[in-house]
Amino acid sequence: MGRTHHIPHRTCLVCRSRQPKATLLRLALDERGRVVPDPRQVHPGRGAYVCRDCLGGLAFDRRIQRAFRGRATSLSPLLQRWIGDRDETPPDGGFQEDTQP
Repeated sequence: MGRTHHIPHRTCLVCRSRQPKATLLRLALDERGRVVPDPRQVHPGRGAYVCRDCLGGLAFDRRIQRAFRGRATSLSPLLQRWIGDRDETPPDGGFQEDTQP
């Protein structure tokens, strides 16, 4: 009998649908409390998740504050660009971290 593997699921901040963690974009806080994309899921601390389709509907509101327990100060400029550039994003989501300092 084969062993089944557990697939972790997370809830999207925008549409509230539960999906496999690997299909969602993780958001985390940087050292200044700004919400930043974390596609490689390496930032320490709490994370929040959003569907690739829902990224355009993400706003700095109560849902973000609640997900980060009131520690979020704003959306990072990088995340704001990702939200604004959804029309030019490749079909795979194009979730790659910006390497700027």
